[in-house]
Amino acid sequence: MISKKRHYFHGFQIALFSPLHWDLNRFWIQLLVLIVVLSNTSFHNLMARPLVILDDSENFSKVSLNPYLLLLEDPQSSITIQDLLHKPDLNNAFQANGEATPNFGFTKSSYWIRLEIQNQSSQTKWLLQLAYPLMDQVDLYVIQKKRIVSRLQGGDTIEFNRRQIKHRTVLFPVRIGQNQELTICMRFKTDGAMEFPLFWMTESEFHDQSHEEQFIFGLYYGIVLILAFYNLVLFFIIRDASYIYYFFYITGYGCLQFILNGLAFEYLWPGQPWWANHSLTFMIGWTFFWSLQFTRSFLDTPNQLKKTDPVLLILMLLMFGLMLLSFFLDYSLNIVLSGVLVLLFSICVIFAGILRGRDGTIVARYFLLAWLALLIGVSIYSLKGFGILPATFLTEYGLQIGSIIEMSLLSMGLGVKINKINQEKEEARRKVLEISNLNESAQKHLARLETELLKQNIQPHFLLNSINATIVWLQDDPANASKLLETLADELRIMLDYSKKDLIPLQDEIELCRMHLDVMSLRHDKQFILRARNFDGDEPIPPLILHTIIENGLTHGFPNQSKGYFTISVRKSGQSFQIRVFNNGRSANEGNTNRQGLGFQYIESRMNESYGDQWSLSARSVKYGWQVQLDIPLGGS
Repeated sequence: MISKKRHYFHGFQIALFSPLHWDLNRFWIQLLVLIVVLSNTSFHNLMARPLVILDDSENFSKVSLNPYLLLLEDPQSSITIQDLLHKPDLNNAFQANGEATPNFGFTKSSYWIRLEIQNQSSQTKWLLQLAYPLMDQVDLYVIQKKRIVSRLQGGDTIEFNRRQIKHRTVLFPVRIGQNQELTICMRFKTDGAMEFPLFWMTESEFHDQSHEEQFIFGLYYGIVLILAFYNLVLFFIIRDASYIYYFFYITGYGCLQFILNGLAFEYLWPGQPWWANHSLTFMIGWTFFWSLQFTRSFLDTPNQLKKTDPVLLILMLLMFGLMLLSFFLDYSLNIVLSGVLVLLFSICVIFAGILRGRDGTIVARYFLLAWLALLIGVSIYSLKGFGILPATFLTEYGLQIGSIIEMSLLSMGLGVKINKINQEKEEARRKVLEISNLNESAQKHLARLETELLKQNIQPHFLLNSINATIVWLQDDPANASKLLETLADELRIMLDYSKKDLIPLQDEIELCRMHLDVMSLRHDKQFILRARNFDGDEPIPPLILHTIIENGLTHGFPNQSKGYFTISVRKSGQSFQIRVFNNGRSANEGNTNRQGLGFQYIESRMNESYGDQWSLSARSVKYGWQVQLDIPLGGS
């Protein structure tokens, strides 16, 4: 049971309860005394100075000391315990705290608290707990009859092994005999946030609390490690960068909580007080650096939010700078900078999530719900710290609960995103397969065209007539017969070889055309001449293109002429070159305009395959003959 024993002035009681038949003068005098007493600071302090009475009630196993504290700010950090003992004006300056946890934010001031305790229980060993592991310096003084009977120190500027009780929070053992009264004074100094939630408890309650904390923290950090390991494995399986970014964020956030809970100082660096302080700002920079990178990848801001993405990149750069500054700047500056950057981070990521959510992106909804869960957890924990919400399991561990929900939702959202990407990849793969099948069909069609072209160019009657001419010449002119067979065999061999290639040098194509005209000259006993000028022999061209044009000119241009000639000229213009094939056939313009034949289909297929739509072909009648013009890009396909 806890009660508040307040001290009243005897004069104050007389003023309120004296008989009603006093005379008028005495009334005004006593009223004046009452006003003076009520306005006196020391009177207010006496009224606000409760006495915590300890008894054996089961309800007293643990109690918050917030309502029983008297506070004194020391802006210059110059007040000592001796000043408090010997300067009454300082004692009168103490102010009542109220119900909320003392919280003064970032301040250079030191703070003193005073607490009056009377023990009416059989317990003599008690524990005073500061449930804020990040406090730099704590000095505790136990005073009886204006004499210091015990002095203890704590905080994370002292090596962990020097603590009176090895615990993540700051714990002080306090002995008080039965029916004894004592005064406790404590001085707090820190470069971080100034808050000191104080609790008074029995040793058995402390052990019960520690057992519960071990279970809760073990469960929490176990879940964090499982989520981290799970995403790391997925990264190596799926090879999506989002998973490794999320892995770094989860591990960073887990380490950040490990520091905030005081466990890092206890287990990781108990002998490094300097790093115990500076590791906090370093880990804040690390955690939110990777959180921003994960946000960019998760929401695809480089492609979907091109105006917002540079802001996230700048914030990432600032977080990286915070990591570096953790080793050089004063902790008090770094922690303030950290607070500002975390605030900017919260605004930016939520804004980015809202923008993506407006597009109907389902992963953005997971993202917003995740950060909302974390913010709710932080808010619940903060409201508990300010005394607005009661200390329950939910409020005590709201931060951990909110972060677990956040991590789980982000993992689910990441899974949804990857599934969507896989579906898109599968759809793209299906389309590629369709295109591949179409391409395969086109290739088969092209092969058929090439075969038909060869059949057209080497028709049976052509071979038969050539063989018949050879038989006749074997008797009359064996030399010409032998030359025809050799030239025909060479042409067939080269044509079959060239038909398998995508591009050949222009020089080789022209030589094949010249060979074909030699065969036709021998077979028809006519003279066909090929002239070539102004060409670069190394310029690539699809095979049998000019050969097809020459053959078409022979078929339609020289039915009754005893001789003819072809001219191939090349002219370069900018990034393309022109090939003009001229023949002097008299009736060429009458039969050389059909673009539906296999010859033209072959030319069109070959040219489209090599140059897409970057080529053109035209044919027209000119003075003294017929001209075909090809416009081709330089450099081939």
